[in-house]
Amino acid sequence: MEKPEKLFGKFPPVSAKDWEDKIREDLGITGTDKLKWVTADGIKLRPYYRQEDLKELDYLSVLPGEYPFVRGARTYSNAWKIRQDIPATHAREANVKATRLLAAGVTSLGFILDTPDIDLPVLLSGIPVETVPLNFCSVPENSRLIDSLVLYAEQQKADPVKITGSMDTDLLTDLLVKDIRKNYRDDLLRSLPPLLDHTLKALPGFRIITIRADHLHNSGATAVQELGISLAAGAEYLTYFREAGIPADIAVQHMQLHVAIGASYFMEIAKLRAARILWARMIDHFPVSEPFTGNIFIHSSTSMWNQTAFDPHNNILRGTSEAMAAVIGGTDSLEVMPWDACFRNSNEFSERIARNIQIILKEESYLDKVIDPGAGSYYIEILTDSLAHHAWEMFLEIESSGGFLKAAGQNILQEKIKAAAGEKSRNISARKEILVGTNQYPYPCERIDSMIDPAIYKKWIKTDQADNGSLIHHNRGAAQIEALRLRTERSAADAIVFILPLGDVTMRRARASFAVNFFTCGGFTVLDHTGFDTVAEALKAVSEKKPSIVVLCSSDDEYPAIARQIIDQLRDKIVVVIAGYPKDHLESLRSIGIEHFIHVRSDLLQELKKFQELLGM
Repeated sequence: MEKPEKLFGKFPPVSAKDWEDKIREDLGITGTDKLKWVTADGIKLRPYYRQEDLKELDYLSVLPGEYPFVRGARTYSNAWKIRQDIPATHAREANVKATRLLAAGVTSLGFILDTPDIDLPVLLSGIPVETVPLNFCSVPENSRLIDSLVLYAEQQKADPVKITGSMDTDLLTDLLVKDIRKNYRDDLLRSLPPLLDHTLKALPGFRIITIRADHLHNSGATAVQELGISLAAGAEYLTYFREAGIPADIAVQHMQLHVAIGASYFMEIAKLRAARILWARMIDHFPVSEPFTGNIFIHSSTSMWNQTAFDPHNNILRGTSEAMAAVIGGTDSLEVMPWDACFRNSNEFSERIARNIQIILKEESYLDKVIDPGAGSYYIEILTDSLAHHAWEMFLEIESSGGFLKAAGQNILQEKIKAAAGEKSRNISARKEILVGTNQYPYPCERIDSMIDPAIYKKWIKTDQADNGSLIHHNRGAAQIEALRLRTERSAADAIVFILPLGDVTMRRARASFAVNFFTCGGFTVLDHTGFDTVAEALKAVSEKKPSIVVLCSSDDEYPAIARQIIDQLRDKIVVVIAGYPKDHLESLRSIGIEHFIHVRSDLLQELKKFQELLGM
């Protein structure tokens, strides 16, 4: 029997130069530099990569479960824990909900506490504590909770070794988001080694420290900042434990990293892979009890920075792609935030949708079957390596300044995050970065004021970060534009914008579409029109509709003649705006009284604020 012919043998090898020549030919460009892009962290990425680009990477042959854990610690499947957090102010209510969630597909429970005196026997009644991880958030007193868990396990005759879960204690990252007194902080830090030693003996599978990189992400930090700063926090903790005689690889088993997953799909996959490399590399610099150990447990939650209150069902789509990135990146557990989490207490429907996103990824998309499916992808491997390199450089920079505590005390970390958040916000305002339904493709006539719970909404919106230079603030990219749109919604002023297309059919339609989109983002009532044949016809329609703003939409060369006739009739009555930037006619247009131009380089936020002020909002 003849061997089957190898089809790839018929194709000659293609060199990098051949690719470059083909790209230049097909796109009509002289070089490929224009196709390269630079991330917010300064990572330079090319439009394509080849196998030879990976020759410097020394971990490509690593299998799942092997150092440096780039492919994770799991070796049989990619199964992750589906987590949902529950307010636990009332133990009985929380227990009823937790039991229902376990039946609905949740495999890891989070309880949000506001007191150390929670009634654990009531809270955990009927919950199989040996198989369901128990995660406690906002824990007021760690040691009391550990003792209560041990006592409950004894009462239930449960094996403490089999009880797993975590507490979200992070005294270091809390310094960046909470005003903590120095003596209180120092007392708590000194208490951590004894607490860890106690936990090692009482609940060996329990993680007592959670490094809250999600605080950084949801305050506007970049991926490199998330990794570099959380790594510095981890090194600070491990130093405390080393001084107490606890090896780093033992300590890290009782720590976890909580990351938020953002919109940059491949970057977020690479972020989780890079995080594991970085932790393994860092632990190499500490005393360990076993060589090449110390994989960090990663819990992920979908981003709150990306959530929007306007057109909020888009958050379902955002949560889906973010959840996919987390799962493909190898997260150990995941919480998908409900689509309405940024502006009200989520209801059963929104929580169910969030939960089912994960269940569908597992049960219908089979993403739990293959470990690290991105391995070997030239692009993902380059991203992983680049993120790890840049984050390690930032970690070393923090260490050279004295470590996490000193860098935070000098506001070094806070200023870096605020600068990144400011740049992101400016990009959204200028529409270099798109939030669908907020700064592009808005839902017309949408009103949300009556749906917002002020307490929840305020938690995730911060338009002024200058009130305390030593703190960062949870925020959302949509915050400033949403505030502007709510101002329009709550205003009694007339906010009707009339789109007036005249002249060249192609140009007027394109610019009319742009203008409709532009003003709808600010909550204005926009009256569009297919086009007018004459200025007289257009002015008659304006007279009937009585708008506050008229937007002329035509071609550059037609604007001077059209604008002169329009402005003569509407001067001092209606704000006249030109869609576009006819640079060859600016002087003549301004000479007849045209002051306002909107175009692709306009700052959406600043321009809409200006029109609000003109209308007395």
